[in-house]
Amino acid sequence: MMPAQEMSRHLLGAVLLLAALSALPFLVTERYALGEFITFLIWASVAVQWNVLTGHAGVFSLGQMLFFAIGSYCVAMFAVYFGLPPWASMPVAGLAAGVAALLIGLACLRLAAAYVALLTFAIAYMVYTLIITDSACYITTGGTCTPFFGGTNGFSQFVDLGFRKLLKGNWIVGNYFSVLAVFALSFIASIIVIHGRLGLAFRATSDSAIYAAARGINRTKFQLIAFVVTAFFTGLAGASYAAHFRFAGPSLFELSTLMFVLSMVIVGGLKSTWGPIFGAALMMILVEVGKSMGDVRNTLIGLVLVIFVLLLPKGVAGAWAMLVDRLRRSHAASSGLEPAIPSHLQAPRTRPLAAPEGFVPATPSYSARFSPEVTALPMAFFGVQFSETSPASTSAIAFQQQGFAKPFGPSFWDRAEYVDERGCINSVLVGYWDDRQTYDRWCASLPEDWWRAGAPLDGALGFFRECYTPSIADTETTFSHPHPEGYATIATAMSGMTDTHGYWGSARDRIPRAQTDDLAPQGAPKAALAGSNDTLRRHIVVTPHDNLCLLRSGQDWTDTDAEERHFYLHSVKPKLDEGMEFIRDEGGRVGCYFNRYMTLCASAGPLDKTYSLSAWRSLGELEAWVKTDSHLAIFAAGTRHYRTFKDGRLRLYHEMSVIRAKDQSFEYFNCHDRTGMLNTLNRA
Repeated sequence: MMPAQEMSRHLLGAVLLLAALSALPFLVTERYALGEFITFLIWASVAVQWNVLTGHAGVFSLGQMLFFAIGSYCVAMFAVYFGLPPWASMPVAGLAAGVAALLIGLACLRLAAAYVALLTFAIAYMVYTLIITDSACYITTGGTCTPFFGGTNGFSQFVDLGFRKLLKGNWIVGNYFSVLAVFALSFIASIIVIHGRLGLAFRATSDSAIYAAARGINRTKFQLIAFVVTAFFTGLAGASYAAHFRFAGPSLFELSTLMFVLSMVIVGGLKSTWGPIFGAALMMILVEVGKSMGDVRNTLIGLVLVIFVLLLPKGVAGAWAMLVDRLRRSHAASSGLEPAIPSHLQAPRTRPLAAPEGFVPATPSYSARFSPEVTALPMAFFGVQFSETSPASTSAIAFQQQGFAKPFGPSFWDRAEYVDERGCINSVLVGYWDDRQTYDRWCASLPEDWWRAGAPLDGALGFFRECYTPSIADTETTFSHPHPEGYATIATAMSGMTDTHGYWGSARDRIPRAQTDDLAPQGAPKAALAGSNDTLRRHIVVTPHDNLCLLRSGQDWTDTDAEERHFYLHSVKPKLDEGMEFIRDEGGRVGCYFNRYMTLCASAGPLDKTYSLSAWRSLGELEAWVKTDSHLAIFAAGTRHYRTFKDGRLRLYHEMSVIRAKDQSFEYFNCHDRTGMLNTLNRA
């Protein structure tokens, strides 16, 4: 689902929720019940903003109740000292909270997460102490002395929203709609932020500071924006609290209040859109049920929080997503769709699918099926790099092909060529095995340097060897057709139509290991360059890091008719070429180590088939790139193609692996510094 469509879906849900909440006062006439719904809306307003800040922007702040209290105190103090009704001071209350957040954020957001949490909590406690120790008489009303900040008693019984006079006995209905308006602003703003470009930037800074910096995203700047924006809406919620209850006091700073609201976010589910609302509803119900339990109520709330942290770490939203996933799979099975992950690789998920609720793919997709005895999929890429074709380059390519013909060689191999960013021609030979022992025996049967064809370091040819031995659980494939390419050619069979594709995050959902692992990268590529930045005339071994993401994405227009071929070559392929060039030349900005956009070759010459081979620091970086303009242009062009040719013969596929460091090996011999993983090295 496109980001704009996803936002629209959530906004539609929000409109339906607000419509239902708008009808509530006409269905629930009891004042007490309506008052509880008002309280729910206030806390839900705070929870959705706290979720944006911590769940999406990655700022672990414990100062949100300070901003809530600032909003409340602004309304109370303007009412007490200037006689202003709350509706007039509420915008000022939000702005005051935002300004306070700006000042606090400038002071603490450059610190590590734990220190941000401690410092924001310390500042909130400092303000709390300032208020409760303020005993100097500022004004005297009816013989009662009131400190400037209200002291330990705070402010109460000040001027209200005006509905007591306007609506008489139904004044609470007016208060309800005022609070509902604040909730609507807070929730709709959170949806726009989470599912818009700002949300992408927030998640980039939260998920990978290195990736964010590489893309030119200033982590502190965007976290400060999140801090200020969420504080503004939290301050508005605090203002609505003071306006309804006609109270603002130091109890708003108490740890029990902070933990109560924070538990709504955790129980509802961090990083979700609707989770905080579910969490607020559940916690309000628990409070209501526990009112007759006295002090046991707090124990009950703590117990629920512990249960969710240990057993349901993704909260109500995560549990709901897993339930929907099971129902969706059941529906898909009844519709004849297969799961992309075969049964022998399925495991109880601790990480829910990213599929939208009730999602069923609109187009067919297929996956390669391997025998349960297959536990690894070794693949070896061997390259020859040269400035122009010569007898020496032709001989070196043939020599590498002969190596694949040796005993225990690959079950399938192909060769492709491309011209890289330095203008060099690269011949890339890749072989695939479905058995690690066979691959190891093949490697052992050949000299270690066989792939260099005996060439000297100071010669005209460069060579590279990039080998991967991922577990079968580290891989996934998806095809628009049941015709294998790449390592699918050595699979036992192709699946029937699968249910796990056509939405953001579906590639991750097809990787068996991702059922229980976040596939996060660790470390960075390294090599001993001995003080010199020049990689030519040198033999360099690159040390890899965990969870590198390798993607082979292919296109085959061999069987298209003249009309479809013309459309692809003139309307789709130019967009693909632009995107491939972008991640080749600007890949460092988006977490792509290298990208080779190659044309497959046969003995008679080039084929009507291309594929890109790209290596990414992590699957997360790849997932972020696919939502950017350079990829969305490719996606849109491809969508137009399939809408134009519903029975078209254009074949698309990809194979992906997220590979552990122990299953990667890289060597470069007399290659320029933009070759493969040499492109990643941090050279001065």
